Amino acid sequence: MLGVIVPAGRGLVFLTGHTPPAVDADAPSNRLKAFGDTYTQTVGAFQELGRTLGLLGLNFSHLIQIRALLVGDAALNGRMDCEGFSRAHAEFFGTPEQPKLVARMRMQVVGLVNPGCLVELEVVAVR
Repeated sequence: MLGVIVPAGRGLVFLTGHTPPAVDADAPSNRLKAFGDTYTQTVGAFQELGRTLGLLGLNFSHLIQIRALLVGDAALNGRMDCEGFSRAHAEFFGTPEQPKLVARMRMQVVGLVNPGCLVELEVVAVR
């Protein structure tokens, strides 16, 4: 179990709706081909999140919780790609550059607003 205790006097920042950018500009913007597989989408969503955090004067070390909404992948018989998500997550957390780990939850959902997206991130940060 991974838990986080927020020190007294610190503020919480809630961020939602971080989805990946398109990786194939020639593909229709509502198709999986435009965004790639779960791994590719997770990396892109974390990069987008990093930009938003930067605009707020924060970075990944400020995160205390991640909720990842994952759509089932047809290539995996409709199951969410936990391995693809975890592989991408490991590029951003528990690294020499960012050694902190974050309380995280992955859940499979039926779909997201854009039917081409397999990943959406919701996070909580401490300021």
